[in-house]
Amino acid sequence: MKKIILILLISFVYAVFTNAQIDSAILQKQTASDNFNSRELYLKKSKHNETAGCILLVLGTALIIKGIDKNNHPNGWLDFTGPFLIMGGTLSTLISIPFFITSAHKARKAAQF
Repeated sequence: MKKIILILLISFVYAVFTNAQIDSAILQKQTASDNFNSRELYLKKSKHNETAGCILLVLGTALIIKGIDKNNHPNGWLDFTGPFLIMGGTLSTLISIPFFITSAHKARKAAQF
């Protein structure tokens, strides 16, 4: 049984490594299209970063509001969810700032082309 498992494992590894080669013609075509579409590529990345920043900002704001509401109306003396929601919301809001900065940077790069 060990020999069968070993043979299957070796054949699997061999199959994975033999299919991992990239054709140079395809690679040249991809790099040429990437250089050709660099403006569109930067605009697409800018849009994705802006969307991620907006999602994190809205999520952080909602968590802060819910944390303040939960902090004002505790369910018991061991209810610590309000401060944790406020900290999570603040962290999410702060994390959204670099996404907006990189979005603006990529939009400026796209405008140069």
